[in-house]
Amino acid sequence: MRKDFFKFSFLKKIAGENNFSKKNNQDGFTIIELLVVITVIGILSSAAYVGFGSIKAGARDNTRISDLAMIKTALSLYYIDNGDDPNNPYPVVGPEISIGDGTVNDQYFSTALVPRYIKVLPKDPLYPQEYYRYKATNSPDAFIFCAKMEARSGIECACLDEKVNSGVSYKPVCPF
Repeated sequence: MRKDFFKFSFLKKIAGENNFSKKNNQDGFTIIELLVVITVIGILSSAAYVGFGSIKAGARDNTRISDLAMIKTALSLYYIDNGDDPNNPYPVVGPEISIGDGTVNDQYFSTALVPRYIKVLPKDPLYPQEYYRYKATNSPDAFIFCAKMEARSGIECACLDEKVNSGVSYKPVCPF
């Protein structure tokens, strides 16, 4: 039964039983065996790498949705405190801003919310290549906050606005 176990040469080499063959009495693996093992490892690692890329993109999308919800809560709290002021219902009214881009409107938006309404203003996971986008008007309940999505097919943006109380709305094209 022991001879049947060592039928294959690579098992003989692993176990150290090299004396069963009269032709080959060398230690180690053949170059073919090594190439086969390296090829199999390469194929498996490349398949894993491709699979993890989509998982990471999905995780970034989930982070974006969570960030949008936190910023919406901060904006709602800001509106509760300042909504009766017709000139200042939201931190920045009028132009679209990109959170974290360093413009005057972005700085004003950040200082209006941080640290009273939100501890740290979140940024897109791919910042500085991507930004969260925000736009508000003077009318009550009139702001929209969007993030560009990566992993969802047919959806370019996820948006939260004060008019939609049910949560995130997915859009095939970003509104701005």
